[in-house]
Amino acid sequence: MDYSKKYLNKIVKVKMDRPMGSKHPKHGFIYPLNYGYVPDTEAPDGEELERSLAC
Repeated sequence: MDYSKKYLNKIVKVKMDRPMGSKHPKHGFIYPLNYGYVPDTEAPDGEELERSLAC
């Protein structure tokens, strides 16, 4: 988790792509929170940095 520490106390833009209550298109579960990612930011797994958003 050291990777994510560089984002602490920073303002970042997040793209919300799964609003709270929406259904996952492949697996069918319902998202209990808003879910999104930080565009153009690569996480250690090579994917975009993802986050659950409580807003």
